Amino acid sequence: MGQPISLTPPDPAAAVARLRRAVETCRSELAAVEGALAAIEATTIRPVTATTLLTVDEVATELWVSKNRVFALIRSGELDSIMVGKRRCVPRATLDAFISLRMAS
Repeated sequence: MGQPISLTPPDPAAAVARLRRAVETCRSELAAVEGALAAIEATTIRPVTATTLLTVDEVATELWVSKNRVFALIRSGELDSIMVGKRRCVPRATLDAFISLRMAS
C-alpha cells in the first residue's frame, strides 16, 4: 500500500539546522534583490511630483491672491510657468524665489 507511518518524532536539532540554513539563504537572496533595486533606483529618472509643480490654484492659495492675479504675474514674467498638458503649473522653486524676493523688499 503506502509507506509505513513513523512513530518517532523528527530530530529537533536537524529541523532547527534546516530552518537556519533556509533563513540564511533568504537573507542572501534578499540582499541581492536589495542591491539590484538600489542600482535601478540610482539610474531611474525621478518623475515630477506634486510638490515640485504647483497649479495656478495652489499658487493663488499660497499667495492669498486670486487666480487672475497669478496669471497676471505669469504674463508679466514675475513668475515662470510651464504647461503640463492643458494645465499651467509654477515650479515650487520659482514660487519660493518670488516670495523671498518680495520679503527682501
